[in-house]
Amino acid sequence: MARHASGESNYRLSKELITSAVLVIVLVVAFIVWLTVRSSADSADDSFAQDCIEGELHVPVAVSASTPDPVATSLIDAYSDTSPIVKDHCVSLETVSDPAAAAVVISTGTRGEVQRQLDAAHASAASEKWAIGESTPVGLAYRSDSPAPDTGWEAQTAERVFYPEPATNPAASLVAAAISGDNPDTGEKLLKDNTLPSYDLAAESQLLAVTEDETPEGMDFFAPDDTQVPTFVVPLTTHEGISEEQSRAGADFAKFVTAQNEDAEDKSVLWASTADILSERYAQVPEESTGSTNQAINNTLLLLDTSDAMNASPSGHSLYAETARIADPLVVSAIRAGGSVALWNYSSPLSEGVTKGWRDNISFSTDSTAIVDTMKRFGTGGVPQTREALAAALPVAAEQARSTGEPTQIVLVTSGTNDSMSDEQLREILDRYRDAKVQLDVLTVGGGAEDSVITDFARSTGGHVGTATDAPDIANRLQQSFGIDRP
Repeated sequence: MARHASGESNYRLSKELITSAVLVIVLVVAFIVWLTVRSSADSADDSFAQDCIEGELHVPVAVSASTPDPVATSLIDAYSDTSPIVKDHCVSLETVSDPAAAAVVISTGTRGEVQRQLDAAHASAASEKWAIGESTPVGLAYRSDSPAPDTGWEAQTAERVFYPEPATNPAASLVAAAISGDNPDTGEKLLKDNTLPSYDLAAESQLLAVTEDETPEGMDFFAPDDTQVPTFVVPLTTHEGISEEQSRAGADFAKFVTAQNEDAEDKSVLWASTADILSERYAQVPEESTGSTNQAINNTLLLLDTSDAMNASPSGHSLYAETARIADPLVVSAIRAGGSVALWNYSSPLSEGVTKGWRDNISFSTDSTAIVDTMKRFGTGGVPQTREALAAALPVAAEQARSTGEPTQIVLVTSGTNDSMSDEQLREILDRYRDAKVQLDVLTVGGGAEDSVITDFARSTGGHVGTATDAPDIANRLQQSFGIDRP
């Protein structure tokens, strides 16, 4: 039969054909997008390659012990987040502990205090104008259950104010200067008489000289006036180990800090001159420890107890702080006289996974700055595993004597003995070194009990053996060991 027309147009496509067309369109669009993204990425890569054609430049930044970690981290991160490029180098900042190995220094303190740090490291600022990264208020911390401070520095009761860790506390010398009425002699006495070895030892009625950032937990902060301590960012000139490119990048970092803190100013200047005098005097070693050397032994291994017992502070300073302060010029004198010094410290292991209690920090060296700086940074904790430490140090000292052909001494400063090695085990070890040209000097501090096995061996080697309960005693005994004459 013939088919009849319906009168309607029949232009519809099949479902399969429509699906195929859509799929083709999607694929074309995806391909175009991929090409666009790839082109953009290639352009970005090309741009990066062009901008960083000299590659990555590592720039060491020394952060002083007086600078709070959050302050230094904030400054470094802010600059790093800009992806800095200097002379076709991508700049990467990395922190180091020694200013002598740095291209730039971050340090919190008065300008004079920072300059002394540079001088000690034999480093020179690249510019007389230093960037200020932050200014932190300086004042007094007090317990909420004790009387609040009076208003104004002149109204403070000097006997109430104490100075935690003056060597690394940037507020200490400024507060002492302010309370003394800008009198260096009075301020020096306040600083030395009222020193605390840590921030958490304040009695109920005591006030602590602190920056606002370092206010101990559970205490409130009060600032008698607008005294603030700056954090300086100081680029250094080129020196051994620091290239011109690194020095230039350090200057760029300082320039960035200045731009970010255009209104920053040094608000420590009101008390800075006297504060500089006080911090310098505090850092000086007692008179008993100065003088010339008559040292007959040129190789010295200084073995220091850094256990918790060294935190005792019979004179206001911890036993360890006194020891380090007194040993400072003795190390310098020994090296200047042509000797070499190694530095070890010991206690019980304090970190997970650590099994030995002694640490051989610096091998026999003539770098007195590195030795002194390292000695001042030691923390304290644990118990004195003196026998284990001495057993580890003896073969090192014996090898030094053998290789140099000269006698070597171990100067052991200890608060006592607290480890598991028996008398028999120790004597067996000591007997191996009776003919090794090693002299052992032993100074037991803080009223701790002498280890008779160790002291008997020390006497048999011709070494000095003694005890000390305060700074003058420590100075006298260490002078004997290092061969330092009184002035």
